[in-house]
Amino acid sequence: MPSPVRAVGHSRPHATILWWLGTYGAATPGVWTDDNVTVRLDLDNDVQPDAMLSIDPDAGGRSRLSDDDYRPLSPGVAGILESRVFPGLRLAVGALLQGDMARVLSELQNGVRTPEHAAFVERLQSAGDAVRH
Repeated sequence: MPSPVRAVGHSRPHATILWWLGTYGAATPGVWTDDNVTVRLDLDNDVQPDAMLSIDPDAGGRSRLSDDDYRPLSPGVAGILESRVFPGLRLAVGALLQGDMARVLSELQNGVRTPEHAAFVERLQSAGDAVRH
């Protein structure tokens, strides 16, 4: 029998991360949010992240393992993590840890309003148009 899944220790943090990533995905055509999906790294190695963003292949996505082997990111001065792969994807770390989803989503909305995010969406859409034609 599997271990019990605790609300505070796993279920709520898992749900809030999916909420955050799903909100970004909804604002970014060509980006998918996945939950507990198996990712094949090579013929012998699979992982199953709790939550994941990926770029749709029709929008030019080519998932691969990076050279830095998922080196942890450090938040900036304001306590905000910013993705190097997904422009506008921002996480207010302290707010997330305090359960302040209004602030987490507000900071995310600030990110998806940036010119960098708009340019990313345009690149994904252009790549998708090229694949379909």
